Amino acid sequence: DDPVFTFAIQGFGIVPQPDINVQGNGLDIADGDPVPRPDDHTDFGSVDVAAGPV
Repeated sequence: DDPVFTFAIQGFGIVPQPDINVQGNGLDIADGDPVPRPDDHTDFGSVDVAAGPV
């Protein structure tokens, strides 16, 4: 007869949050950056709301 082995194993793991690097025109755009800038191509100009759809 082969011997019987019994194991009690516990553990935990931490799943890392996904991370991405957002860039515009080759420049990093920081997480939560609220400022549009021409140098990172996030400034799309302005539109008169009363003028209707763009």
